[in-house]
Amino acid sequence: MNDYELEKWWHYARQQMAQGNSSGALESLRRILSIDPDRAEAHALLALVLLDQRRMHAAQHEANLALALEPELPLAHYANAQVLIAHRQFKAAEAHLKQLLAMDALTPTYYHSLATLYRITDRNEEIWPLLEKALEIDPESPDTFVVIGEYYLEQGNLKQAQEWAFKVLQLEAEHHDGLILMGHILLQQGQVESAREHALWALRQDPDNFKAQHLITAVKARQNLVLGLWWRYNTWMGALGEGRAILILVIAFVIYRIAIIVAGDFEQAILAGIIHVVWLIIVVYTWIGPVIFRKSLKKEIESVTLKQGF
Repeated sequence: MNDYELEKWWHYARQQMAQGNSSGALESLRRILSIDPDRAEAHALLALVLLDQRRMHAAQHEANLALALEPELPLAHYANAQVLIAHRQFKAAEAHLKQLLAMDALTPTYYHSLATLYRITDRNEEIWPLLEKALEIDPESPDTFVVIGEYYLEQGNLKQAQEWAFKVLQLEAEHHDGLILMGHILLQQGQVESAREHALWALRQDPDNFKAQHLITAVKARQNLVLGLWWRYNTWMGALGEGRAILILVIAFVIYRIAIIVAGDFEQAILAGIIHVVWLIIVVYTWIGPVIFRKSLKKEIESVTLKQGF
């Protein structure tokens, strides 16, 4: 394979990744690295592909390798930041992203990533300035529109989220993350069948993409009586943010303890017993809900085979 062919496969890999086709990108990058195993940018992009497929340890290995091969490569820092976010090592991820912005302040993707990090860590007041900067750099970026839509979705503002999702799909009808964003919005609006169609549309592009698999499993959970209740609870708690969600749980526990004490003071042993049993059911349900959901997701991943006309 000559230099021209290497660059051709590199172009294919970047294009496939942009289209959400992580499986295709994986094969293209394997071709490149079989000929040029020390190409740092290929290792960095491979880390992002593996992260899309939730192959966490392999992604971390590739990101570290990219940085070791070329410590000043922006893509290597970006890949490391994404892997660290996935591992919830937020301070280390933030350090990489800030270093990236010091190296290159004109790439919207870096602002997207830092905004996502701040969203995860409930630093909401710091998010919008980053998104405004990304819009200033590229006012017609569908990727920026997706991040803004996700921001509003997590805030529980479905109207604004949907407006930004429409902007994405108007610019690029098959934008992978745009389809997934719209699917989640439709699901929260109760339009389950439309959400399913968007999930399948995204899966046609990349059957191995975790976000698309997660959406189709969420659709199935929404249709299931037991999992549907947990899905609504989880969505509501997620919209509150980590800090407020913890506060809600603490308040709920205090109310439960007060109810038990009051029932005891009035010698209502049966009522106290009922309250205690209800509380245990709620606790167990919130514990087993994620387990059942993960099993459902795993089953979906194993069972989904995509064909023409899927």
